[in-house]
Parts: sequence; C-alpha cells; structure tokens
Amino acid sequence: MPTNYGATFRSFEALVEECRSTPAQSKLKQLVPSVGSFHTPLPLEAAFALYDQKYHISQRRHVTPSFNEIRHILNLAQVMALSKSLRMVTFDGDQTLYDDGGNFSADSILCVLLCKLLEAGVNVVLVTAAGYGYHVEKYEARLTGLLAYLVQERVSADAMERFYVMGGECNYCMRLTGEGRLQKVEEEEWQSPNLPGPKPRLWEEAAVSQVLNVAEETVRSCVSNLKLRAKVIRKVSCAKVRL
Repeated sequence: MPTNYGATFRSFEALVEECRSTPAQSKLKQLVPSVGSFHTPLPLEAAFALYDQKYHISQRRHVTPSFNEIRHILNLAQVMALSKSLRMVTFDGDQTLYDDGGNFSADSILCVLLCKLLEAGVNVVLVTAAGYGYHVEKYEARLTGLLAYLVQERVSADAMERFYVMGGECNYCMRLTGEGRLQKVEEEEWQSPNLPGPKPRLWEEAAVSQVLNVAEETVRSCVSNLKLRAKVIRKVSCAKVRL
C-alpha cells in the first residue's frame, strides 16, 4: 500500500493507464463500474507535486484532502496532459466568463489568461445560449472588457482571429477580426458538407417549426402545471422560459 501522497497518486495514475489500455478488464473498472473513458494519460503524481507546492497539503497532519482539492488535482493533471497538444478550448458565458446576465469586465484576470491562450495558438470559443442572431454588436456588448483588453494589449491579428463566438445554442458562428470586432462566419463555411456535425441551414423549415411547436407546447404546459411566474419566449431557433 502507498505510504505517502506521491505514491498514492502514482498508484491512481497506474490504474488510469491500465484502464486506458484494457478498460473492460481493468481494476479501476471493477472498483468503479460507472467510470468513463480516459482519452489521455493523467500525470497525477506530477499534478499533485505542483499543487502541493502551493497549498502544502502534505504538511497537514490532521486534515485530509477535500473533495474539491482532489478534483482540482485531477483537473490540473488533465491540463498538464493536454498542454502540448491543445488546439481549442470552449467556455460558457454566464457564471463562467462573467456574472449571470452581466458583461465581461476589463479588469478580470480572465482577460490575461484568455489572451495567453490566443497568443499560444489555441482557438478560444465562447459557446453561449444567448441568441441575438447575427447582431454582433449585442455579443460585443457582453464581451466589452475582453475585446478592449485585446486591443489595448495590441494582440496580433492572427491571435485575435482565433477567438470565436457560437451563439443561440450553436446556431450562430462569429469570429473576431484583427481589429477586435466580431464578424459573421458564413454558414456555408462552418456548416460545409465536408465537415462533420449537423447542418441546420439544410434543415427543412417545416420540420424545424414542428419540433419547435412541440418544445413550446411542452414548456407552456410545464409553466402552467407548476404555476410558475414565467414568460415563454419563442425564437427562430428555440423556445425557452424567462423567470
């Protein structure tokens, strides 16, 4: 049995690697039948060592690592595993990059971190349910602080053009220009037949309307049955509730 934290995480690392090579017969699968797939190795021992340098978990004698600390170490291991091959990272907007219903603040540390990702050659994508169609100025208003920071720091045009917005539940695609303004990406480009994934532009309008009719009716029924003080909103590509 492991006698210290480093050895413990080394054991977990070995369990993960065994699960990656022979998932059905792995010890980890037997211990946790619901465990999912691991798409990369997880350098857990190295991740713990790095985390411990800052938070000194190994110096504690009477307080065991918390669930959140273990989760942070697992997340750090995943980041370390992807650090040399990462090409794209996606974020939600509300309650992730900015407050719910708020805008991106120019003094947010996230401005610095996202800028570093862009300059490192990583595509950064904001995937948001906010659906303003292709009214780019409305998305820009939510991202005011970040866009101003990128311009202020004179980030290269190539780096800026690696920032994308997917709005309205992935119905609208926009790309940042080298001048720090969002620009529509033509649907023929990002829904090309040569690319995988659904092609909403090719869907029949009648079929889309039929699905949305069912969605709207279901939402209205829920609002009525639960006696919610809510407004049902029907848009071009969705039906939703506003409380």
